Amino acid sequence: MGVSIGNYSDPEAIFDELTRVTPMMAGISYDRIAQKGIQWPCPDKDHPGTRTLFLEKFNTPTGKANLHPVDYVALNERVSDNYPFFLNSGRILYHYHSSTMSRKVMALNAFENSSYVLMNPLDAAKYGFTTGERVKVSNARGALFSTLRVSDEVLQHELFMPWHFSGSPDNALTRDELDQYSKNCTF
Repeated sequence: MGVSIGNYSDPEAIFDELTRVTPMMAGISYDRIAQKGIQWPCPDKDHPGTRTLFLEKFNTPTGKANLHPVDYVALNERVSDNYPFFLNSGRILYHYHSSTMSRKVMALNAFENSSYVLMNPLDAAKYGFTTGERVKVSNARGALFSTLRVSDEVLQHELFMPWHFSGSPDNALTRDELDQYSKNCTF
C-alpha cells in the first residue's frame, strides 16, 4: 500500500512494537508469557494481568452496560419425524474457523484431526448407535458423513458438529438466513 512498515527480525520484534503502542498490553512480553499466559489489560511489567474484565464497571462513558432488548423470534425449523434432531455447529478449542491454518499444526491435530458428531446417550441408545460408528447426517439441504461420539455434552434431540473439517462441511446443512440486527448468519 506504499507505506513502509519497518524491518522486523522476528515475531517478538513485532510483538514488542505492539506492546509499546497499546497501553493495555504494555506489561506483556515474550519473557513473561513464556512462563505463564497473561490476559490484558496488563498496563505495566509489575501488573499480573486482568483475569476478568468489567468487574466494577463497563468500558462506556457511564460505566454501565449498553443493553438492547430484542423480541423473541421462534425458529422456523423444528425437529420432525423425518429429521428428529436439531443440528448445532460451532468451533472447538483446537482449531480456528475453517482451520486452513490451524490444521497445518501437528500439535493441534494431535488433539483433534477429523470430523465428528456428538449425540446424547439416550438418543444413541434409542437408535442403536455407538461411539466410533460412521454415520450419515442429513436434512433437506443435503447429507454428509462423520464419526459418531456419544456424549452427554448435548441434549436429547440435539447434535453438535465442529465446522473445521472440510471433509464433512456441516454448515452446508445449516440455514443461511441473516439476523436482522447483527447481519450474522442464524444457524
